[in-house]
Amino acid sequence: MHNLHTNPITFDRENIMKPEILTGIAAIISAGTALVAVFIGPLVTAKINRQDSLSAMREKWIADLRETLSEIISTAETASSIIVQSRAIEPNFKEAYNKLVLLEGKAKMMLNPREVDHNSLEMILDSIVQLAGDESIKIKEKMPQMRELTESVIPVAQAVLKEAWERTK
Repeated sequence: MHNLHTNPITFDRENIMKPEILTGIAAIISAGTALVAVFIGPLVTAKINRQDSLSAMREKWIADLRETLSEIISTAETASSIIVQSRAIEPNFKEAYNKLVLLEGKAKMMLNPREVDHNSLEMILDSIVQLAGDESIKIKEKMPQMRELTESVIPVAQAVLKEAWERTK
């Protein structure tokens, strides 16, 4: 019959405190730590590097979108302020309008169609380009409308940029 109270391994303080046993325990702990560092370390480093890279790309995207929207606002007002009657012979209008269309396309390519604020911004940009190109509206009517549209870009753009900035943190 087997005695359940018998412990085949006995520990006594003298055996545990022997330098050979302590060295063995330290070696096992060191080996375990090294294995964890070898396998887990690169994964943690890769994740940190990925987050840093995404953060840097998002910061660049924010700066590029901010610059593009600023150019759209100034170009839209320039394109709208040129006298309607002289557009046929005025190269500045064609240049400003072409730049406006180019900037609108650039900005739209930077926006995410699944985001509500991005869609709102895209609709405002469409309206700006449409108004700038509309030759049927007189300058006295067009400029206040354009000013209203360009000013409406700012709060929507701020919401888009703030949300993107929050993701970089």
